[in-house]
Amino acid sequence: MLTAFPDSASNKPSSITLDWKAASNCWRSFSEWERRFTICDQASEPDDILIVRVLYAAADFKRPLTWRCRLLPAAIDRISRQYPRVVVRVLQLTAHASATGLDFHELRDRTVDLVLTANYGNPVEDDIEIEILFDEPNFVVAGLSNPLASRRKIDLTDLVNEAWIFPQNHVIVEMITKAFEARGLEPPIERVSAGSISLRNYLLATGRFLTVFPNSILHYNAKRWSLKALPIDLRIKPPSISILTLKHRTLSPVVNLFIEHLREAAKPMKTLSEQST
Repeated sequence: MLTAFPDSASNKPSSITLDWKAASNCWRSFSEWERRFTICDQASEPDDILIVRVLYAAADFKRPLTWRCRLLPAAIDRISRQYPRVVVRVLQLTAHASATGLDFHELRDRTVDLVLTANYGNPVEDDIEIEILFDEPNFVVAGLSNPLASRRKIDLTDLVNEAWIFPQNHVIVEMITKAFEARGLEPPIERVSAGSISLRNYLLATGRFLTVFPNSILHYNAKRWSLKALPIDLRIKPPSISILTLKHRTLSPVVNLFIEHLREAAKPMKTLSEQST
């Protein structure tokens, strides 16, 4: 989840602040940006400065979701090219805080301007505006050496006794369970539980395991690891990558500009998502 904060009372930026707590490896690239965008306190043109603290949260921080690793850097890169004197402060919520739902009191307190998050169908309060950027569908994935990968038709009954790698995202695990129970089937037994994409890729490559990957993860790993989405629909509602703002609140021009760059950065991911469905 990404959250944009207004600046402190001084209204003078000093430098980027990056909070790396529990961050995945994909965030290491931000270290270069931190060195590049550190600026002095003498800010004489407020209209040329975007001050935004980036705070993201999701049900699973251990899994480096591609939308999180690509969307945010792309938006920051775009706006920093247009306005070089940009300050971006990256923080994150704790896993406990992120699991409490979409009632973000920071929006109502006006300590944040916007939230970028994956919404798994959670309802939002009436005073929260939600803008969906794109959906991130999930697929049952196997290695090409798995006998199931060569089949054109697969039923859920064929997958009950397979060796499943469950992600450490409890929302996805619950959706997998409900998909089988809706068909009157016993849910598959968890053989491995892992948040590491690399570990799951290695196990899938043996041809003995199945897992569920979001479309973006599959797209960037399928060729390298010889993976394939199986022809079966779990009827899992895809999470919507969304921007949340407070209704009836006038956002500053720089926040609106940052939102526009998020929209532009999301377009390739939206196209990828539409092509996969």
